[in-house]
Amino acid sequence: MALLLRALEEALCRYWQGRKPQLARCPPHAQALCLESYADPDTARRWSATWAGLSRACHYHGYELAPTHAELCAWRDDVERVIGALAPRTR
Repeated sequence: MALLLRALEEALCRYWQGRKPQLARCPPHAQALCLESYADPDTARRWSATWAGLSRACHYHGYELAPTHAELCAWRDDVERVIGALAPRTR
């Protein structure tokens, strides 16, 4: 889960390095707030929802169950989609 979260954050940082380098130095939450203004709104929402789910899952809560295999697979798929959507387009 932590690796998926890190990959998601790194994809966002790389996106900003190519678009607005000054944003790449900001915390991921600040970068995510700006994302909807620059990227596809669906990609921005997917990034935020996936990040929130992974972040919650990475922190121990004694009253919550661990993520299921299906949840992990869904997060992995979402991370792949977001990475693809944020990747620079080759011309």
